[in-house]
Amino acid sequence: MSLSKPMMNRNYQPEIDGIRAIAVMSVVLFHVEYALFAGGFVGVDVFFVISGFLITRLIVKDVRANTFSFKQFYLRRIRRLAPALIATLVVTFCVSFFYLTPAHFERFSAALIASILSVSNILFWTESGYFDAEGVLKPLLHTWSLSVEEQFYLVWPAFLVLLAARARWVLVVAILGLSLLSLVGARMLTSYSPSTSFFMMPFRIYEFGMGAVLALVPAMKLRNWIRELLLIAGLLLVGYSVFVFGHSTPLPDVYALIPCLGTVLLLISGSAKYGGWVLRNSLSVWLGKISYSLYLVHWPVVVLYRHITFADMLVGRTRLVLLLLMLVLAVLMYVFIENRFRHVPVQQSVSIRRPAMAWLTLPLVLSMAAAHATIFDGWGARFDTSVMRAVGDIEAKQLIRRRYIEGPEALSDKSYGVAPEGEDMVKLLVVGDSHATDMFNAMYLNLAQNPKISVRRQEIDDECLYLFVDRPEEESVDLSAAKKMRCETQLNNMQQSALVSAADRILVSSRWERSSFAYLERFVNYLLANTGAESRDEIVITGRTAEFKNVPSLILSKGLTEKTAEQLGEVRVMELDEINLELSELSKRLKLPYLDKLEFLCDPASNQCDAVDANGAVLYTDYGHWSLEGAKVFGQRMLDDKTAYEQLTGLPKEG
Repeated sequence: MSLSKPMMNRNYQPEIDGIRAIAVMSVVLFHVEYALFAGGFVGVDVFFVISGFLITRLIVKDVRANTFSFKQFYLRRIRRLAPALIATLVVTFCVSFFYLTPAHFERFSAALIASILSVSNILFWTESGYFDAEGVLKPLLHTWSLSVEEQFYLVWPAFLVLLAARARWVLVVAILGLSLLSLVGARMLTSYSPSTSFFMMPFRIYEFGMGAVLALVPAMKLRNWIRELLLIAGLLLVGYSVFVFGHSTPLPDVYALIPCLGTVLLLISGSAKYGGWVLRNSLSVWLGKISYSLYLVHWPVVVLYRHITFADMLVGRTRLVLLLLMLVLAVLMYVFIENRFRHVPVQQSVSIRRPAMAWLTLPLVLSMAAAHATIFDGWGARFDTSVMRAVGDIEAKQLIRRRYIEGPEALSDKSYGVAPEGEDMVKLLVVGDSHATDMFNAMYLNLAQNPKISVRRQEIDDECLYLFVDRPEEESVDLSAAKKMRCETQLNNMQQSALVSAADRILVSSRWERSSFAYLERFVNYLLANTGAESRDEIVITGRTAEFKNVPSLILSKGLTEKTAEQLGEVRVMELDEINLELSELSKRLKLPYLDKLEFLCDPASNQCDAVDANGAVLYTDYGHWSLEGAKVFGQRMLDDKTAYEQLTGLPKEG
């Protein structure tokens, strides 16, 4: 084949380790929640470009020398990636055994198996969605990128070898064409199925491809001042992505071209005489060398810390302590595991065969244990039997309960029913997000037998209320493309709903954010114009529910005792009281009835919050959503209160 010498074909380039350092520290600092690094997740995109560059250069070099072997290639990949990954999985499994609740341990075990099989990206893709457990509670979520990379390694060598006999330009054009196809696919799917484009390997090929094309470009003799300028440009592009991108940035998409192009420029210009020091200094090179081990350990450290302490946020010294722990673990793994296997010749010596066999046996044993935990409900026997009876139903079936928590009669019946002859019926509509589902349950479970009241619900997230103001303001809303699409769907459903137009009393319940307050008045005006509600007195605003650390997890960890209500109060998120106070004042200004949920959940004087009902069933499914038992209890308390009853139903309370 006619391939000229690949660019920068040296045995070791310290600047590449410097780029790795930028990538891994961006990801780590993003995950320990430093606001400055809001776009630090693009470090993964940087890694993909580097991988495409190095792997393509390696394969091309071996093909040119007629020494390429699929067997040796995959042995090198396994030796490079597997030992450190397996060590991470083993340690994480052991720690998780003691601290993860059955439901979380069950899901963790499934993710562990998927990580070993290099399909964790596919598993997390199937789990993604509105009711997916928060990613901050998944210890192996970060392995999705490793699975993407390993899947890339499965197809890329064959692709290059098949085209190796052709001219270099044919291979470059083929890679460019495949990359363009990948980018177009990612661009289309980011709008319609963002989780697919994010997690699936085909829609990341263009990132690998940018590095691959660079590996095939003939060596260019650039003046140093040009390299210095390219280096600055590369740093600016990557830095812009890290510091300016955020959760609303649609990735992968054309936006990913910014950090990817920046990485390409850094690969070209890393040897710059002066500016190149940023990449070639000892600290950067050292961080780059341990980057793989650091990437592996950092996320389990963060997630397990959350599970152990029930922490919502990482603040102050906690971040520094976790960073130090990550670095210590990464160094230990790099020295004693990663380096132990990485530099052994492919033709393994006798001395390495025994430990190598051990590392091959470990994944099998670990997979069997994880499979057993997955099948048998996360090994609930680890916890006290009485506690498991209390929370087991919630923990084991939490996802199902969150999706299908509403009464089946209400789901199948889209009308409000018929009032008894000669009587009027209050058509009560609960509007809002998943916390409106809780309020619907609270009303429905306690009022279903009341012939004078019919309860239904309509979904609209509070962050979507911007759609009810002038449309030009949409551009200033900081929401991801996926959330904006979700909002559009909710708006369309609301506009077409017969329930909305027929409702004569509206209960608005949501996990309110201050950013939504500006749109509340226009939303109320929409309800007055498009429902049967005739006055503002018939539109009731409810405050945010009490929120805690994960309640079932707390009970599993500490047990059910006479102090449980006090312990629950101690971990209540007090900051929400300020939001509720502001919402109450806003409701007064808008002349809307306001209902504070907190007084029906907790004792304001002692700040003790009930965790279980009279039968010992847990009242919450997670940080604040109500179980069906919780909805029954809290709803009954509200309806027993004269003022709350009349606010909620619009009817006088008898007796």
